[in-house]
Amino acid sequence: MVKNVRCLLAAKTDSKVIANDFNAGELVYTLACTYETCFNRFTPEERKQMETIIMNTLTQYYTSRILGREENMFFDEHFWQFSFRHFLQGALVLHDKYPLAKEYLEYSYELWTSRAPASGFNRDGSWHNGPNYFSANAVSLAYVATLFSYLTGTDFLQHPWYKNAGLGVAYCWQPGSLSSGFGDGHENTNSKPLRIRSAFADFLARNTGDIYATWYSSINERYKTEFETRLYRMASGKQRPVQPQLPANAPKAVWFQDCGEMIANTDLHHQKKNISLSFHSSPFGSGNHTHSNQNAFNLHYGGEAVYRAVGHYMKYDDPHNLLSYRNTRAYNTLLINGIGQPFTQRANGYIVRMFNGDHISYALGDASNAYCGISEINYWKRAFAKHKLEQSPENGFGETPLKKYRRHIFLLHPNTVVIYDELEAEKAVRWDWLLHSPTRFNIDEATSTLVTENDRKRFKSIARIFSEQACSISQTDRYAVEPDQTRAERGEDFTKPWSLTASFGPTKANRILTVIQIEADGMQAVEITRTGNHLECGDWTIEAELNPKRPASLSIRNRKNQAAFSFGKKETTINGRSYQCRKADASVIYDAMDGTWKTEEMSDRKIQSMGRW
Repeated sequence: MVKNVRCLLAAKTDSKVIANDFNAGELVYTLACTYETCFNRFTPEERKQMETIIMNTLTQYYTSRILGREENMFFDEHFWQFSFRHFLQGALVLHDKYPLAKEYLEYSYELWTSRAPASGFNRDGSWHNGPNYFSANAVSLAYVATLFSYLTGTDFLQHPWYKNAGLGVAYCWQPGSLSSGFGDGHENTNSKPLRIRSAFADFLARNTGDIYATWYSSINERYKTEFETRLYRMASGKQRPVQPQLPANAPKAVWFQDCGEMIANTDLHHQKKNISLSFHSSPFGSGNHTHSNQNAFNLHYGGEAVYRAVGHYMKYDDPHNLLSYRNTRAYNTLLINGIGQPFTQRANGYIVRMFNGDHISYALGDASNAYCGISEINYWKRAFAKHKLEQSPENGFGETPLKKYRRHIFLLHPNTVVIYDELEAEKAVRWDWLLHSPTRFNIDEATSTLVTENDRKRFKSIARIFSEQACSISQTDRYAVEPDQTRAERGEDFTKPWSLTASFGPTKANRILTVIQIEADGMQAVEITRTGNHLECGDWTIEAELNPKRPASLSIRNRKNQAAFSFGKKETTINGRSYQCRKADASVIYDAMDGTWKTEEMSDRKIQSMGRW
C-alpha cells in the first residue's frame, strides 16, 4: 500500500483524470485508507501531501458538484454507487484536521438520512435503478449503514428498505434466472447468485437474520470470495443463521410498491419449473439506468425468457441504446402511433392495485402519463445530437393524445397469464401492442394466435389476443439500430430475438384481452373457446368487456376451486353469494391468502409524490 501511494505522490495530478467522479473517489479513498492504516510509515512531508490531495479533491467536488445538488437531485447513480462512500471515508479520516472535512462528514450524514438508502422515496427493498445496477451500490449500502450505526449507536438497518431488502434481492434476480429485467444490463443471466449480491445477502443475514437473504447467499456461498466485504465477515464476529431454507410460506407474488414492480411465481421452490411474471410501472420514470418501460412485463419459464425485452447494453448512449434498447419499442408494452415514452422522470407509471392469492396473482398498472413527448434532460438531448439523431415520431418520440393506458395483469396458477388493457385517446390513434421473444413467432392471424417454442428447454407458449377491433400482426428479427458487435465485452449473445407488433385502429378507444399459456412438464395448453365476451380456458372462465363504449369490466373464475376475481362491477358473486363492492370500479378477489380463504377489495392506492409538485 505504501509503495503504491508513493508512486501516486511522485506523479502530477491530472485534472482530466480527477474530473471523472469514479477516479476522484478512488483516489481519495486510496490515500485516506493508506494514510489511516500506515500513518507511521510515511514522513510528515508525505502525510501533508496526501492530506492536500484529499482535501483539494474533496473541496472541488463538494463545493461545485455536490453541495446544493445531490440533496435536490432526483437520483445521481454514480455518486451513490461509489463517490458518496469514498468522499465520506476521506472526510472521516481528516475531519479533526480540516473544517471542510468535518462539514462534509456532517453533510454526508444529513444527506444519507434524508435521501438514502434508496433515493428517499423507496422503502420496499427493491432497487429503483434496476436489479443489474444494484450490484454497483451493494458495498456502499452495507458499509455506510454499518458506519453510521457504529458512530451513532442507532441501528440504521431498521430503515424499511433494509428490512425488505432480503425479499428484494431474492425475488428480483432469482437463482439460475434472468432478472426481473427493467433497466441497463437486464439481458444478463444470473446462472448462480452473483458474487456481490451473495455478499450483500450474507451481510443482511448476519445482521438481521433475514431468512430470504440467508437462503439466497447459501445457494452457492459465493459471498466467501467477495473481497470488498471480506474484512467485515472476518472481523465482525456476527454469525450466519443456521437454517438457510426458503420459507415454505414464501409469497407467490410480491408487490414492490415504491419502485412500481410486481413479481409473481408459480413455484419458487423448484426453480427449473417455475413460471415467473414480472410487471413494471414505476413512479421513478425513465432516467439513469432505468428505461422507458411503464406497464411492461417479462415472462420466464425455468429462468429462461418466454417473452422479454430485447437489446444489448453496449454503451450508455449509443444509437442502439437510444433507439433499440432503452426505447419503449424494446419492451412488452404499447406504442401510440409508433411513439413510446421519453427519457425523463416525467414519463412515469404506477402500480395502483395488487393481490397475492394462492391461485390468482394480480396487479394493475397505470401508464396514462408516460407518453408525454420528448426528453427535456440535457444529457439525453446532447446524446441525440452527438449521433445526429432526432427525438422524432420515426424514432419513437413525440406528443401523443393518450388519455388512458391501464393494464390489468394476472398469473393464474399454474400456467396461464391474462392481460386486460384499457386504452383511450383524445383522437383516433394506432395502438401498437408489442411482444418480444427469443424465438420466432408462429402467427395465425385469423385467430390472433401466437406460438413460440424453446426446443432446448422444451417448453411452448401460446398467446391469443382478443378485441372487437381487427389487428394486423407483423414480426421482425431486426432492431431499429443494430448493436455494434465490436464493442462486445461481456460475453454478449447476439442471437437475433423476434419482435412482434399487433396494430389496431386508428380508433379513439380500445380494449385488448390477451391469454397466454405455458406448455411444459405436463402443463398442457387447453383449447380456448369464445362466446361473445365469455371465454372458457380449462378450469378458468374469463369474461371481459371488449366494447370500449361500455364501462370496462373483467371477471375471472375457477370452476374447480372457486377462486374468483372481479373488476368494474358494483355487484358480483363470490363463492356462490352476492357481494356488494364499496366502489363500482374496485378490484375484488376471493382466494386463499396466508392459508385462509377470504375476500379482499381494493381501489387505486394513493401514490407517493416525488420530485416537483
